[in-house]
Amino acid sequence: MMNLDKKNENNLSLWDSFSSLWNDAFTKEMKTDIEENENEYVLTVEVPGMNKENVSVTFSDETLTIHVAREDNKDNKDKSYICKERTSIDMERSYYLENADENQITAKMENGILTLNVGKLKDIANPKKVINIE
Repeated sequence: MMNLDKKNENNLSLWDSFSSLWNDAFTKEMKTDIEENENEYVLTVEVPGMNKENVSVTFSDETLTIHVAREDNKDNKDKSYICKERTSIDMERSYYLENADENQITAKMENGILTLNVGKLKDIANPKKVINIE
């Protein structure tokens, strides 16, 4: 069995500072896979520890935005912790999806994985024009 020792607040090591920096700066990102086929985009986004109530998805100007927020339980002032690592989370990530159809977006959340299917517009009024360089 492992014993937990209280941290000595007066003896913070460089490793603790680095560990905190690592956890804060590099893990607060929604890891995403984006697949594309001729009919749609499929986004698979990791949002571990989140419920669908903590996640909102919006779409505007060919940009899909995912916002995730979870409040830490702040009414624990009377408790004495040996270790308290869970924190509030509030982050957002946007994805540009060319020719995405805002009327063909579905979202499903399962086991901390958000899956979004975003249909593409069938008839593109203004296809890209290639400009020849002389």
